[in-house]
Amino acid sequence: MLHLHYPFFGGDIFVRNAARQYHIPYVVNYHVDIQGDSILRKAIFSTYNGLFRKHVMYDANKIIALTRNHINSSQILSLKNINEKIIIIPNGINLRDFVSTGRGVDMRKKFHIPSQIPIICFIGALDRAHYYKRLDLLMKVIPLTAAPTHLIVIGDGDMRQAYEDLAIQLGISKHITFIGRVANKEISQYLHQSDFLVLPSDNESFGIVLIEAFACGKPVVASNLPALQSVVEDGKDGLLFEKGNLGELVEKIDYLTLHPDRSLIMGKTGYEKVSRNNTWDLIAQQLENVYVSILSKRNVTI
Repeated sequence: MLHLHYPFFGGDIFVRNAARQYHIPYVVNYHVDIQGDSILRKAIFSTYNGLFRKHVMYDANKIIALTRNHINSSQILSLKNINEKIIIIPNGINLRDFVSTGRGVDMRKKFHIPSQIPIICFIGALDRAHYYKRLDLLMKVIPLTAAPTHLIVIGDGDMRQAYEDLAIQLGISKHITFIGRVANKEISQYLHQSDFLVLPSDNESFGIVLIEAFACGKPVVASNLPALQSVVEDGKDGLLFEKGNLGELVEKIDYLTLHPDRSLIMGKTGYEKVSRNNTWDLIAQQLENVYVSILSKRNVTI
């Protein structure tokens, strides 16, 4: 049994061809549509999709989507009879990795953030491939909030310098801290010290940082993409804003900073939800059921 995570340029067609040659079943985790941020890249991706994607999807035994809303709005639904192969299995986390230990970096002390200033957390790669995470939009919020806030940015990449230059242009250098790359096991210490997380993306299939924030008892603000609407229950465990709408993003952030009691309740609600739906034990069982179903139909001994 092969399990392909898509997109995976080159690797996807290799998996498909190897599976055909050796008669091995495979499933595809469909994470995101490939779109591109320039005319050239859009043309390249469109050509690649036209040549290879449909073959990879048609030959797959099952296509796993992270949310129903995302797959319903994705490009692959244009492929004939593909919907019957799709099943929904969300992302998972290990709750034990997000337990507060009280150890690690004291952010407020290290970065001189006053105790009364709310801390906003952003987690994402700072490279061109992840332009759609829209850190630039979130940075533009900082000078506009009703009360002072501090933004911490976890992640690194070839666009980091451009974001640091933007911080200077916006006059917010004192109100933003670029943490850089952080080991997965250390992310929770930053989330626990933050007030909430913001994911202002223009494109997502799930947004695993959202359930990581929930695992730390923190509410979130996210764009109202179909996939994120499946993860965030607006007004209960977080707030949604219209994708790309700066004014509305400011309003949502102001609400959480000005209503800390409500923010606390949302964070607790998010923790309860992720505990019920997104533990790896639960996700692993769902994946095992898929594998067993496929192999049993092929008369393969398990």
